[in-house]
Amino acid sequence: MTRGSNDDRNIIIIPIFSATSASSISNLMLLHAAFNEQVPLSVKIKALGGKHERIKNIVQETSAAWNDTYLEWVQMEELFGQSAEKTAEYIISRVALNPLPTFE
Repeated sequence: MTRGSNDDRNIIIIPIFSATSASSISNLMLLHAAFNEQVPLSVKIKALGGKHERIKNIVQETSAAWNDTYLEWVQMEELFGQSAEKTAEYIISRVALNPLPTFE
């Protein structure tokens, strides 16, 4: 996903492969994307699929305890538009400033 150069809207670029050669792109399909910010956490996690685990693993590699609510700190556009690494870096920076309370 990227942003349009004229209107700054989110776009998804999908390559269309040639019917005669599977290794040749004949066209590009551009789709405008909009995100609903009011999505339950469980739906976000399901939509992220394997990316959720990658984000979680990267954060835990810093010795920070993982909490799924960290995903609520990230705007939907960024959560689905950035790499797992970029999202994890943002969460790590927020955890360092404002860790969630632990109840033991």
